Amino acid sequence: MVLLPVFLTIALGAVLKQTALVKDEHWSAVEHVAYYVLFPAIVTKSIAVADFSGVPVARMALAMILAILTMFALALLLRRPLQASLGMDGPAFSSFFQGVTRWHTFLALAIMPLVFGPQGIALAALSAAAMIPLLNVGAVSVLSTYASGTAPTLNGVLRSLATNPFVLSSIAGIVLNLSGVGLAAPIEQTLELIGRGALAVALLSAGAGLEFAKLRNAGPAVGVATAVKLLLMPAFMWGWTWVLGVDGLPQAVAIVAGGVPSAAASYILARKMGGDAALVALILTAQTLAAAVTLPFLISFARQVAGLP
Repeated sequence: MVLLPVFLTIALGAVLKQTALVKDEHWSAVEHVAYYVLFPAIVTKSIAVADFSGVPVARMALAMILAILTMFALALLLRRPLQASLGMDGPAFSSFFQGVTRWHTFLALAIMPLVFGPQGIALAALSAAAMIPLLNVGAVSVLSTYASGTAPTLNGVLRSLATNPFVLSSIAGIVLNLSGVGLAAPIEQTLELIGRGALAVALLSAGAGLEFAKLRNAGPAVGVATAVKLLLMPAFMWGWTWVLGVDGLPQAVAIVAGGVPSAAASYILARKMGGDAALVALILTAQTLAAAVTLPFLISFARQVAGLP
């Protein structure tokens, strides 16, 4: 039941989009504010004040990176049979690849504090900082190879990563935490106040991005991408955390992070680089709807294997 408000808020976003109470051109502004202001505030604050003593942060990040690399390798090794069996051309495969590897940072960070409390969102934010560079480089590389668009330059990719607000806010939080400087009470309260808006805005935006009308045309690639992302990726997270001896809350956060839908930014990247943007939109919609069913079970499983109450 803890996730019911999450999916009700997503549903409200979909209703607002369908009724045009909030117009299409306004949603991009909403997402822009959440991406550059609201979430950086909550990420910085959560990491700066978190107590990571005794938490295997480095091993947790490594486990998540290895899980992503495992999915990269599996998708690329099976590319030819996947394309043949699912009827995908190169651009469609690049979109399928994004659908099974990337994660919806907004949605993940909105869920973590509800399920695991403040420590959960701090760990998820650190995980995002570790995974975002790898996921972006992987997506761009596959799009450059199998889609028809022009690849960004290396300098452009590095500049994008260096200015990513999730990466920068995570670094700021880490510096404040490790240096012992922390946050003055008024600053912490201000960031907390700003960050409160991030969760609702992110979920409303996720709902607004759903493409219900087009789901009737979804092919088998959408179903396979949904099952692989929501079921196999968390299994890889579980496996690598077990191999590296990561347990407790960090293990649970990693497993649940692996089971959220793919990134909304996948659509933009596919459109810019010649991928199948329509397929990405369908995959995101199907994964978000399916996650309403899979995430409660995944959270229960994560708590059990991690030994959490």
